Amino acid sequence: MDYSNLIKQAAQITWRYKYLWFFGIMMALCGQGGGGRAQFRVGMPFNPTSPIPHFPSFFPEPLGQTPIWIYIVGGIILFIIFGIISLIVGAIGRGALIKSVDRVENGEQVGFGQSWRDGLSKLVPLGLLQALLYSPLVILGAIFVIIFFTQFWPFFSQIVTFRPPTNSKEPPPFMAEFFTLFPLFFATICGGICIFFILQLIIGLFLTFGSRAIVLENQGVISSFSRSWNLFRQNVGTTLILAILLIVIGFIVSFIVGIPSAIIMLPLMMSRMPAMMSEAGPALGDFVLLGGAGIIIAFIFSIVGGIVQVFVESLWTLAYREFVRKVD
Repeated sequence: MDYSNLIKQAAQITWRYKYLWFFGIMMALCGQGGGGRAQFRVGMPFNPTSPIPHFPSFFPEPLGQTPIWIYIVGGIILFIIFGIISLIVGAIGRGALIKSVDRVENGEQVGFGQSWRDGLSKLVPLGLLQALLYSPLVILGAIFVIIFFTQFWPFFSQIVTFRPPTNSKEPPPFMAEFFTLFPLFFATICGGICIFFILQLIIGLFLTFGSRAIVLENQGVISSFSRSWNLFRQNVGTTLILAILLIVIGFIVSFIVGIPSAIIMLPLMMSRMPAMMSEAGPALGDFVLLGGAGIIIAFIFSIVGGIVQVFVESLWTLAYREFVRKVD
């Protein structure tokens, strides 16, 4: 496979058909991851019947003195809503990009309306494919959230709420617990990262190949898995090289965009840090200022990420067409 020509074609499609950026930015904005019971006490008393911890009291109202379960329930509801929106937007955007690139390569006329209709036509199968692939990540995340709040939160809540006495040289009272708890916490984090990394590789493989099997070959959701695996087995080397190339390109783009973002954000954070760490604690304006700056930077990253997403989807679609042509 001519990798330089493949990259050149994908770049030309990305630049020439700028209306596709809309679908890429859409995807970027939505983040387009017996009766026995094991218990980890580690010398830390945790009584399920004790009062539910609150957010640190030094946080401004309405955050301070609010039961944390309210935020947990609200976070779960928002997560579900965002997940559904992400599935819908991701399915439409991915379907539109894949089919548009295929139409361009077939010499057909393309436009925003046609691409939108192509995305809608594959909404259900692509949405189901994403839901099946990402469900293990959701389950894994839920498990780690439960472990954190049942086993580690009582300790970390002491850290975030601790205010050392003036001129005190005494070590914090929770330091003894820290040396007992940290190995277990570190092992949990490392284990979660390893599992997450393996799942991401599997998801990336079947999402990349499976979505194209559905859009370009009208495969069903279940049959797309076998089609994906067969094509991957016969093109392992090419797939790995393309994946490495895209990782390098993504790293370079992130570095270029990250430099001006860091130049803006770091001085802003450093200027507000003394006030936030003072006796009075952070004010609501600090959260608004830093949060607003973070949202603006995230939006800029989403725009750049959306354009890169168009390039990535174009590259994989062109490669998939080559894989199918070689096999068939």
